[in-house]
Amino acid sequence: MPLELGSDRPGIPKTPQGFKRSLVLRHDFSTMDAYYFTPTGKKLRTHNEIAAFIEANPKYQDVKLSAFNFTPPKVMEDTIPEDVVRKIPSIGNSNKKKALKDSA
Repeated sequence: MPLELGSDRPGIPKTPQGFKRSLVLRHDFSTMDAYYFTPTGKKLRTHNEIAAFIEANPKYQDVKLSAFNFTPPKVMEDTIPEDVVRKIPSIGNSNKKKALKDSA
């Protein structure tokens, strides 16, 4: 099950009333994904899905697409569990791994 976090990045527009913004840390701890939940509980992953929801639900016609931002915050080292080993992107060798906790 993905880890859900409550902190967000600065400058993200206030989520429209009734909607909920959710941040989920990926299993490989590489990045977070931002999702929105509608007042009816439907999970939306893209601006196109939000536009389709608004179009199909006239009750939300006043909600602006610009109020939704899928840019996730940067994953900080202190948000990753200490015992996790994750792949470090590198030029020429994507198999290098680094332990985030000293095993010495």
